[in-house]
Amino acid sequence: MSRLSSLARQGGADVPGLIEAGKEQIARRRWEKRGGNDQSPEHAVDDYLVAERVLHRVISEAAYFRWVNRGRPFGDPLTDWLAAEAGILGSLAALEQPSGSVIDGWLRDLSVSDTAYSRWEDRGRPFGDSLADWSAARDEVLAA
Repeated sequence: MSRLSSLARQGGADVPGLIEAGKEQIARRRWEKRGGNDQSPEHAVDDYLVAERVLHRVISEAAYFRWVNRGRPFGDPLTDWLAAEAGILGSLAALEQPSGSVIDGWLRDLSVSDTAYSRWEDRGRPFGDSLADWSAARDEVLAA
């Protein structure tokens, strides 16, 4: 049983503990995808920071779509954020071992985003035509 599942089953588990456990799951999956044999502190920190960015992005997207589905009301974004956070962490906790494909998809999306941004910066940050950077970045990440 994962630490996240264990915390969620305790009932009334603290959200910060669930968030940290979720980050640990994502960081562990990234470490596994890198081969699972490098335990240098630099890579461990990098895995954790990427996991933090992935979890924040997934929660923010879920909160945005929750807000849209509620009719885009004015005020109180915290309600949507907390509901999205609970939903994402609950989904991760419900799985004894989260599907690698779910976390892999999150990691891949972040990698495409980072690669597209780097390509855009390398081109001098031109106005318009961002689709070319996104398409090239997606192809590059999927080929790796």
